[in-house]
Amino acid sequence: MTILKQPGSPLFNRQLHYFDLTLRDEGQRELLSWTFRARGGCCRFYTVEGGKLCSTCVLKNAAERDNELLDAMRRRFGSPIDSAA
Repeated sequence: MTILKQPGSPLFNRQLHYFDLTLRDEGQRELLSWTFRARGGCCRFYTVEGGKLCSTCVLKNAAERDNELLDAMRRRFGSPIDSAA
């Protein structure tokens, strides 16, 4: 992060950051929290044949992105739990 957030660095990207999503049970107890990288720009993978928007694509609105990531977390960890960001 020191290189990526250092003004003047050729890799500087002021838009790059991280965000957390949390799965909660019906009583709103935290069951699982995961940190994701928010991209600082579009990788344009969707433009190649068979490509699609990345899971953290900057072209998605934050609510859509978060809901898709929470659904993926549920599938990966095999839990039918509710979510809250």
